[in-house]
Amino acid sequence: MEFKTKKTRNWPIAIAIIATLSFTSCQEDIYREDWDEMIWNTEAQTTQKDDAYIIDANGGEITFTCSNYSNPWLADADSLDKHYYIEYDVRSYDADWFKADINDNVLKVTFKANPNPAERPLKLTVTAGDIFHAFNFKQSAKK
Repeated sequence: MEFKTKKTRNWPIAIAIIATLSFTSCQEDIYREDWDEMIWNTEAQTTQKDDAYIIDANGGEITFTCSNYSNPWLADADSLDKHYYIEYDVRSYDADWFKADINDNVLKVTFKANPNPAERPLKLTVTAGDIFHAFNFKQSAKK
């Protein structure tokens, strides 16, 4: 007569658990990629201060071109205490005082005039998957 102890009966379960953990940890490495930083250029004559593009109080437009990713989309926008929610895979967003459009690898941001006596900051973030790039703008105050 043969007796099986609990240790012997649990062995296949232990092997299955170890195999599952090994497989899932290997899978994470397969899909992990290092993304190159997005490279954006502009030909606009702009002033930058504290890593922000300065926009005239009367409004204006600035265009950027991404040289290493095609078809990025808008991720989100923040200004002062306001967050502008942008849905997934959106390439055009029209807010109350700015508009952002992406066509292929070209981003165009248009600003309406600032009637306020205070500067208006804007952080606009774009993405191409797991890589993000933030554009910081400061629109001058009305004088």
